[in-house]
Amino acid sequence: MRTSKNRQRGLTLIECLVSIGILAFGLIAVSGALTGALVSNQKASQIELATATAQDTIEEMRSRGFGSVIYDEFPENQSVPGLIGGARTVEIEDSYGGHVRLKRAVVTVSWRAQNGGTQSVRLETIIGNRANHTHG
Repeated sequence: MRTSKNRQRGLTLIECLVSIGILAFGLIAVSGALTGALVSNQKASQIELATATAQDTIEEMRSRGFGSVIYDEFPENQSVPGLIGGARTVEIEDSYGGHVRLKRAVVTVSWRAQNGGTQSVRLETIIGNRANHTHG
């Protein structure tokens, strides 16, 4: 009777190449996801900084009061550190809606996006003059 010898079996060259290909594909997918996450994180940070800058400007307007909401106090175009090409623009509309006791302030913060386009955040508020107000 013939006896069969135990054959030792290893990986063939083709099996090794297929395994390396699957591993490489997985690594490429993971690196792509990480790159996307980093870009999204950077975009979120830019939006957060722009929003905080606009909100700080509006809060400063409100704290100074109605009479101080003028272009001399809030220049129209100021640079914003931390944003590439960042600029803060302020628009002030006196006698908003025909009411001399109301001003509308619009603060826009814009910057150059990574894709070369422009992104912006825009906040607006109405500031009222409560001085000398009588109820009637």
